[in-house]
Amino acid sequence: MRIDNHKQGIISVMLLAGITTLVIVSAPVTLANDEGLKPLNNYVSGETKMCTPTPTVKPTNTPTPTVTPTPTPTPMPDSLFEEEPTPQAIYEEAVAQGKVNPPRKKHITRTSGVCNGPSGRETYYNLKMDLVVKYMRRLGYKEKDYPYWVRDDGAKMLGNYVMVAANLKIRPKGTILECSLGTAIVCDTGGFVKKYPKGLDIAVNW
Repeated sequence: MRIDNHKQGIISVMLLAGITTLVIVSAPVTLANDEGLKPLNNYVSGETKMCTPTPTVKPTNTPTPTVTPTPTPTPMPDSLFEEEPTPQAIYEEAVAQGKVNPPRKKHITRTSGVCNGPSGRETYYNLKMDLVVKYMRRLGYKEKDYPYWVRDDGAKMLGNYVMVAANLKIRPKGTILECSLGTAIVCDTGGFVKKYPKGLDIAVNW
């Protein structure tokens, strides 16, 4: 194929920054081929046409936020945090509920040695209570319900009761009665009962 400039004319092609500009100036351009010259009147002198390519938009990859799950605390049994109540606390609760009586305002002391209590003449003694407690266990006073302990004021206790010795013929072991140091339980006996058959000997750590 042959292209000739039949008439004076200029075809300019400009490539600038990716934009193709086709500028046609001067007179119509006549293109000739092997079969003869035929004018191309489709172009208008001085007309400019712009061909702008459509820019390609790259997709933006939006990162997915990472969510760290909050660990759920493992519930712990209450028994790991709650302490077993002490015999003293149990005793104080029993006093508050009126199940047992606390010491009287006038009660036996280490200095007085003798007291006229609500159930008769009172004295006190301080000996090991191992055998006494052992005998009471055999009678059914179990450790769980009747622990052996020493009260804050020095009275030796079996559960919520002050341990006392008495005349077992009148007051057998397990008898509940009142003494000047509060509600008591008969756990022992002694030679004093010969002279004071209704007397009590209170177990203390004085």
